[in-house]
Parts: sequence; C-alpha cells; structure tokens
Amino acid sequence: NERGGAVSIRFLPLVKVHDWSYAAAESAAALSGISPALYARYEEAVFPRAGTMTESAVRELAADVADAAGSRAAFDAELSSGRARDRVVADVTTALRLGLNGTPVFFYRGVYLTSEPNLVEGYVQPRLGGPVKPSPAPASH
Repeated sequence: NERGGAVSIRFLPLVKVHDWSYAAAESAAALSGISPALYARYEEAVFPRAGTMTESAVRELAADVADAAGSRAAFDAELSSGRARDRVVADVTTALRLGLNGTPVFFYRGVYLTSEPNLVEGYVQPRLGGPVKPSPAPASH
C-alpha cells in the first residue's frame, strides 16, 4: 500500500451460502499463485455475478482470466499440483483455529477488527498519522 504495509489475502469459501464458493476460492488461489493482478481481475469479475454463479462458471471464468493473461498453463499447473487446494485448506484451517466465522476479517498489528462499516478505517487511520475521513451518516430506513 502507499504507506509500505502489506495486505494478505486469505481464501475462506462460504460454502453454506454459495455452493460454488470452494471452486471459486480454489480458482482464486490458483490465479493468486501466478500473480496478485490476476486474482484482482478474477475478484472483479466474480463478485458482481455472485447471484448467478455455479461451480463450472467460476472455474470457466478463472480459466478465461488466465487465458487473457497468457497464463493458462501456469493456472492449470496451480490446480493440478494441488497448491491452490492446499492454500484454501490452510486458510480455512487457520480461520477455524482463530474462531473466525465470517468475511471480511481484518487484523491490524495483531488486533482483530470486525467488518463493521468504517471500523477498520477509523481504527487504522489515526495510527498511521493521517487525517481521519468523516464517516457518512447512516441511512435511515
């Protein structure tokens, strides 16, 4: 990031919510193993279509992202070697060990931050020495 920190992506498929999520996580891990940019392209393509995705659709979409980047052989190798599957299993194991049961999850210097709106920014920004952006007023219903 702009202040020299690092963001670590973990793959935690919500299989009780989306029956295709494990296939998506494994595909994302495979793309991430090749390049963070490929993972980002995949994420941008999958999330807007979440309501219509299937296991075959998420795998096909990942293969298309890899093809477009000229990385199909590397993508296939990540999947067939088991590296992508192993990464997802390791991430899920870590989340279970830590008692995490939802996404997104944020940790900052060892402090667990829930995913409530503006909490991460409100906690982290003052510790970085930058200005705190005002939170928008909650919408009334």
